[in-house]
Amino acid sequence: METARVLSKRGAHVVIGARNMGAAENAKTEILRQNANARVTLLQLDLSSIKSIKAFVREFHALHLPLNLLMYTFSLSLIQFKAFAPPFLAFGLLILMTITGFEWFPH
Repeated sequence: METARVLSKRGAHVVIGARNMGAAENAKTEILRQNANARVTLLQLDLSSIKSIKAFVREFHALHLPLNLLMYTFSLSLIQFKAFAPPFLAFGLLILMTITGFEWFPH
């Protein structure tokens, strides 16, 4: 949310692709509270679903906005303990991984 807030404060039209639209609405409300002139568009996006990704792309294209900057964060958290591990996991397991990317498309 911090990146979206700062970019919108600098005049960018920010498009937020979100799986959890309730959380995205809260973020948009907070951005608009801090900057009433912010341009923030929310689009549904579930990166685990090809159908959702294709729908997001169609909706983004329909906005007729340039894509100047793409920022993304992917997080994976898998925490298992022997007492709760399903049968296919023989060991307790803790995996935390976050990937953040930044792509710039100059025009």
